[in-house]
Amino acid sequence: MSDNVFTTLMGETCLLVSNGVYQQANVYRIGNDLFAGKGSRFYRLYKSGATSHPNTRFDRLTLADDQLSTDQFGRLQIIT
Repeated sequence: MSDNVFTTLMGETCLLVSNGVYQQANVYRIGNDLFAGKGSRFYRLYKSGATSHPNTRFDRLTLADDQLSTDQFGRLQIIT
């Protein structure tokens, strides 16, 4: 049994932006919910470009729009 909660979406990335600093991050999922991960930190992604961290947004998600949906709270999800 795997101890990993997050599943890596191989080859998918986004840019995290915090205080004007851009960092490339891998994209992960829990179920259908999408997250960006940098080191041991994970950020929930929202359709608006916001993340679960108030000072961090994301840009340039490599997933195509037709692979994405949102829930009633605007959280990004992958269509499976």
